[in-house]
Amino acid sequence: VSAMADATHIAQRHFGARSAQYAHALRYHGQAARMVGDYGTAIERLEQALAIQRALAETDQRLIATVWYNLGQTRKQAGDIDGAAKAYQSALDAAARDPDPVRPTRAVVLHSLANLERERGNRARAIELYAQVRPQFEKFYGADSPTLATLLNNYGEAEAHSGNFADAA
Repeated sequence: VSAMADATHIAQRHFGARSAQYAHALRYHGQAARMVGDYGTAIERLEQALAIQRALAETDQRLIATVWYNLGQTRKQAGDIDGAAKAYQSALDAAARDPDPVRPTRAVVLHSLANLERERGNRARAIELYAQVRPQFEKFYGADSPTLATLLNNYGEAEAHSGNFADAA
């Protein structure tokens, strides 16, 4: 994490505090901080990256969606479930503006939001989201993918806990 902090400072000095390069460095610093459990720093860096990227007209919406997604993951790990849900929704909003429909960004965010809703006990909402994600994961990852298998496991668990045993099977 200290190396990422150093890289962030170098990017700020070299490219400027409003540059895409500095925003990228902040995002990576935030991700590294999350990995070691420093959620406060992670959230701060990711929010700084978002502010810069949203101000840059040329910013790719997928990048904004990715930062929102990482912020959602961080907030979830920090125990801020409502904040995580809001960040995931912002990631979906940004992903919807991505002109490249081939990228799986939206599906990955939907899957995380479905997992969050399942964990919150909102099984009906989770099932609805899993149903949206399934065809996208089949398309992006293939029928034999471990990523699809994880989705189907989570989907089946939500169905079973809702009493929909036939659908869970």
